Amino acid sequence: MGYKLTESTGTLSKRTRNYIASEQKKTALEVLSKICSGNFPSVLRVISNQSQTIDKIKSQFDSLASLVSIKSSLIEPTFIAIARYNKEMGDWMIQKFLSSPNFEKHAPLTANLIMCEKVEVPNRLQMLQEHLMGRLEEKRGSDDLMASLLPAVQVFVQSVRLCAPGLAAHTNIDFAVDSATLLQIVDMAGASTAS
Repeated sequence: MGYKLTESTGTLSKRTRNYIASEQKKTALEVLSKICSGNFPSVLRVISNQSQTIDKIKSQFDSLASLVSIKSSLIEPTFIAIARYNKEMGDWMIQKFLSSPNFEKHAPLTANLIMCEKVEVPNRLQMLQEHLMGRLEEKRGSDDLMASLLPAVQVFVQSVRLCAPGLAAHTNIDFAVDSATLLQIVDMAGASTAS
């Protein structure tokens, strides 16, 4: 038997209703997190591919993403499970994080999303490389070039380093970068280690 306290609006103050709603959301996140971090692959596949769930996550993505740094143990397993079992949604989340003005806060999670499904790593690395090259072209000559690209470069390097043994069989990863751009990236990497 369940009782929704939020329905008794006449007897509860707005502050109390907000608190109860907040606690209900927290509990729902905790339950979803436990499912996503546990050994429930069949449940995870269903959740990750339900259109209502995906639509709800997309509509609430900015709110959920803002909780990553506060409640990472609750949000991250959910995002990673969805990215593992739903390629399109995983790619969509990676693109959303990459285009976020606060990417540096989401860089570690983005790396986990890239690496969570072994067969998707080459395509997701290619996506990250294209993002980096696009940003490099946009920001070329800009004073904040290094600061704006460093989090994504770190994700790229970390992902390649950790996944390198499994990438040897994939010849479809194209790291074709002209020499001037490559030299600029090397200079940026050198400057970041000197700081």
